[in-house]
Amino acid sequence: MKWAQTIFVIILASAAMLLPAFFNGYPLLYSDTGAYIASGFEGSVPGDRPITYGLFLRHASLAHSLWFVIAAQALLLSSLLFAVAKKLIGHLRHFHAWFLLIIFGLNLVSSLPWISSILLADVFAPISFLLLYILLFQTPSSKWLQALLAIMYLYSASTHLTHLPTHLAILAGIGFFKAVKWRLLSGVSWLKWSLILLLMVSNLVWIPAIHYAHKGGWVISKNGHLFMTARFIESNAVKAYLDDHCATENFFLCSYKDSLPNNGSDFLWLPESILYKTGGWNAHSQEYKSLNKAILTNPTYLKIYLEHFWKVFTFHILAHKVGEELIPLGLNSPPGWEAEAHFKEELPQLLSAKQAQDYWHGKLSGLNQILFYSFFGSAILLLIFLFLPSIPNTNKVFILCLFLMYLGNLLSVCIASSGSRYNTRVDWLFVFMAFLSIIAVWREMKAKL
Repeated sequence: MKWAQTIFVIILASAAMLLPAFFNGYPLLYSDTGAYIASGFEGSVPGDRPITYGLFLRHASLAHSLWFVIAAQALLLSSLLFAVAKKLIGHLRHFHAWFLLIIFGLNLVSSLPWISSILLADVFAPISFLLLYILLFQTPSSKWLQALLAIMYLYSASTHLTHLPTHLAILAGIGFFKAVKWRLLSGVSWLKWSLILLLMVSNLVWIPAIHYAHKGGWVISKNGHLFMTARFIESNAVKAYLDDHCATENFFLCSYKDSLPNNGSDFLWLPESILYKTGGWNAHSQEYKSLNKAILTNPTYLKIYLEHFWKVFTFHILAHKVGEELIPLGLNSPPGWEAEAHFKEELPQLLSAKQAQDYWHGKLSGLNQILFYSFFGSAILLLIFLFLPSIPNTNKVFILCLFLMYLGNLLSVCIASSGSRYNTRVDWLFVFMAFLSIIAVWREMKAKL
């Protein structure tokens, strides 16, 4: 009956991951949640993101309750964490109790429960990373299970446009360290590395195919170029380019070059933005793309952008907070409109939830201090453990993958967007691994006594 105990532990850990949602009285929402619900239920491809998380939300909810969605998210995370922990410290006595203790610890000092409890594609950042790690370093012997994990990975990696570049950074790092003959990675063959690379880049076909099937065209993102334009505007590279070229080139933005916003988010999301005044997301696409290309290929304007990129990069390294996205979202909001259309029975819960009552404002500053020090403390500890002889190589490989993932996530996010939630969606993995490594060191010291 050991399997029954394992199932019970995984379910219990999943429930623990959802404590913020239980306390809130409803799954945590973000303004983008409405777009995901709409895309999933209407089968329409959003202009700024893949449809895949929307489809997951639609089917995981059983068109009945958004509670089912966060339950599915937590079960996926719990199962994958159990599998990884089992590999790294599995021969520990009372493993099930230790696993639950780790999950409860993560609830107290990491962002894990906040990521599990919110209806956002961000939850698939750690899910897809864990699947990638398992496929690379814990490949099951069963071909059927390998195929299932590969399909799960392909789908989870397709839920957000930052996942693929992040994972390519991991694979590039592994390839580099293999090429310089670091013995730590001797267990990964070049054949497996190549197969995983092929699986990753198949997203370049998989995402357009899903979009094409939903009549959204053969595209990865309809309007992804606008995120780059927004960052170029924020950096003043667009202003500099227009100042130099409006006399000879007829860009429509020339009429607005002296009133461009200082913030890329204002350009993308404010109703009074120039973007909406001039036709919205689908207008002037070719001109925006031409402007992007001109900036990227001209050293003068590219330098302006890169200087701004460095500022965003250094800011983002220190951005580790949960709760900034937990603004009041009631009936008169995108999630509220979609909940009324598709989850009408749950409207009373949504409207009475603490988030809708603006409960979370200013309540999480103390927790965020804990998260900040917990993440950086764990990262420093893991960096030490990476070169500590007493740490098993299996643990070191996971630590290496974590740092590569964090770097890839940081770079891919800073190129076109930024925000604390892009860090906190993966920060907790460092704390998770710190717990496992401390247990490994403790076990080693105990064995020597």
